[in-house]
Formats: sequence, C-alpha cells, structure tokens
Amino acid sequence: MVYTFYLGARSVLYCATDPNVMEYADALKEEGWPVCSYYSADCKPNAATRQAQNMDLAFQVWEKTREAIGLSNALVEKLLEGKDVSCYLSEELHSSSDD
Repeated sequence: MVYTFYLGARSVLYCATDPNVMEYADALKEEGWPVCSYYSADCKPNAATRQAQNMDLAFQVWEKTREAIGLSNALVEKLLEGKDVSCYLSEELHSSSDD
C-alpha cells in the first residue's frame, strides 16, 4: 500500500522539485499550447491532449464542481485575494445544508 501511494505522488513531487519542469512548460507555451504539459507516473513530460485543453469544458467542469460542493463565487474571490476563508467556508457549508 505504501508503494502505491508513492507512485501516486511521484509525479507531483517530481514537478515540485525538478527545475526543468518550468523550462518544458515554457517551451510548450512558445509552441502555442494554452495548457502546460502534464507529467505521467513515470515522471516523463507529455503534451496534454486537445480535449484537455478545451477551456470551455474545463470551465463547465469547474462550475459543476463548485456547485456540487457548495462553494460560492464570493468565497472563490476571497480565496483568490489570499484571504483566510476557513470561517466563511464553515458558514457556507452549514447554511447550504440547512436549505
């Protein structure tokens, strides 16, 4: 089980620590890719598929996810501003469960 966890985290750890990751992402952007590469479980960079670069679909998925967890646009704005939202989040979750 520990080995499986390691495999799941390996690419994330690699991307967080390898200085070449940003260089590869910059190269893809220069080629016109609107989305950065992703790193597979074997820590190899791969170009995202065209479907993965569909910004309209990504926005739809974001909106559905936000709605499903009860995250308001106002709270998202606070998060983007770097504000501590832990108390707001608790209030929103409690108020949405009361409906």
